[in-house]
Amino acid sequence: LFAASETSESSSHVQLMTIHKSKGLQFDTVIVPGLHRTPPNEDHSLLLWDTLILNDDGREHLVVAPAPAPGSRLAQTPTPYALLRQLERSRAQNEDRRVLYVAATRAIRQLHLLGAATRDSKSDDPTALKAPATSTLLAPLWPVIETDFIEAAASPAAPVR
Repeated sequence: LFAASETSESSSHVQLMTIHKSKGLQFDTVIVPGLHRTPPNEDHSLLLWDTLILNDDGREHLVVAPAPAPGSRLAQTPTPYALLRQLERSRAQNEDRRVLYVAATRAIRQLHLLGAATRDSKSDDPTALKAPATSTLLAPLWPVIETDFIEAAASPAAPVR
């Protein structure tokens, strides 16, 4: 025996899901925690490749680059491998920002974006905050919400971090 779950609009329940799984759905309230967290470090592949347009002929060319040996002088100079890693990082950052947009647009009535800021210990100003790491989802929002964080840091109830 089993009881059918409520499917009416008036039922109140919580659904926990990834942002990717929520694509195409909408919810009255969306809460996105941990915007200040940095994503896990990507692995250093021994070989990177991509197709790039390298000159004005408009044709794509396969670029393959091995990782430089650790400690070699190649590790300090720009290499095709460094270029391809930077392209990967840039694409990953753009995808993270797209996913943040997807999460924000799932909300019908309320959107709660949760993140934490760290006080700037080098500053004499007790409300001075460090900008979030560029790899976090909080970074692209920071220019808009920094003043809200500063006001919260000035509050006597603000936690010290």
